[in-house]
Amino acid sequence: MAWAVAAVAAATVGSSLIGANAANNASDAQAESAAAANATSQKQFDQTREDSAPYRQAGYSSLNKLSDLLGLSGNTTAGGYGDLNKRFTGADLPNEPGYQFGLNEGRKALEGSAAARGGLYSGATLKALTRYGNDYASTKYGDAYNRFKSDQDTTFNRLSGLAGTGQTANNQVAQAGQINAQTIGNNLIGAGNARGSAYIAQGNALQSGINGAAYGFKNAFGSGGGGAVNYRAGDPYSSGSYFGGMEGE
Repeated sequence: MAWAVAAVAAATVGSSLIGANAANNASDAQAESAAAANATSQKQFDQTREDSAPYRQAGYSSLNKLSDLLGLSGNTTAGGYGDLNKRFTGADLPNEPGYQFGLNEGRKALEGSAAARGGLYSGATLKALTRYGNDYASTKYGDAYNRFKSDQDTTFNRLSGLAGTGQTANNQVAQAGQINAQTIGNNLIGAGNARGSAYIAQGNALQSGINGAAYGFKNAFGSGGGGAVNYRAGDPYSSGSYFGGMEGE
């Protein structure tokens, strides 16, 4: 009878070990799946960041240039530093391209007319040129200012637009990074939960096997060690249930 009880106990413990091993294998599979999913998510994020790099770089460059032109960067050696905050004054009028072109064309017309009359260097011609220059300045100042302001606005809008493109690309990368982090975090939590459940299942399986074996021995040999056999109908660990009612062996 003792050998039969020992065989049943060994089978019970063996079954528990198989169950524990299965739980461990399931946990390993879950961890491998999580690692593969994390690698895929990270690869996608890296590709997104790489694809957006030119747009972000263009945005950074435009923002830096805009800071120079607005006089905000502190880089006073930069070309055009502070130009976009510069006010248009009368001192700028002679250097305004549109104004200078119109003035020169008007002078050429007056000089050509005076030359045709043979009075190019006469006092009347000099007075006419002076009066023309004064009148032209007073009437064309507004036009020159508007062109100056329009050039400033155009430069600002172009750089600002490109900087905005870079900002949009940067925001998209940041959003992709958050999604990637959340995905990896969820996968790690899932793998951790699976591992924890596997440990619990292993412990339960082993404990069940040990308890079953101990219970079988107890029923077979009795708590007092006298070799008495205790049969209980319906008890899966009863020697009567295992061995069809054999007694006394």
